[in-house]
Amino acid sequence: MNCCDIGAGYKKISNTSSSVIQSISDRAIFVFAHPDDDVFISGMMKKHLVSGLGIRAVWLTSGGYLGGRRRREQELTLATSELGLSSEDYNLLRFTDLELTAAMNEAASELSEIFREFKPNTIF
Repeated sequence: MNCCDIGAGYKKISNTSSSVIQSISDRAIFVFAHPDDDVFISGMMKKHLVSGLGIRAVWLTSGGYLGGRRRREQELTLATSELGLSSEDYNLLRFTDLELTAAMNEAASELSEIFREFKPNTIF
């Protein structure tokens, strides 16, 4: 992959199949309902990390609706560590699984605060 600065805070990234223009200050946020929802996009998260782009991941619940909350949180800790995320790169909001709809206003408020603080320009 080749990269060159094209001015005005943007860079052009090229590979053999395509070329894209990307903001140098890219900051991506990934939002998930619960742990393991990230399984199909974790490669994109890793790509952003390896590229040195800012990243934040947010899980709204622990996903433990059958009593497996502690285990799911331990698995998330291991997965984020394996991916290369530091504890500052992600948030686990711990809303109760299967009750998220009832807490949507509160969840939206907390998520909005994370967005204001992190200022992402890409949302997954």
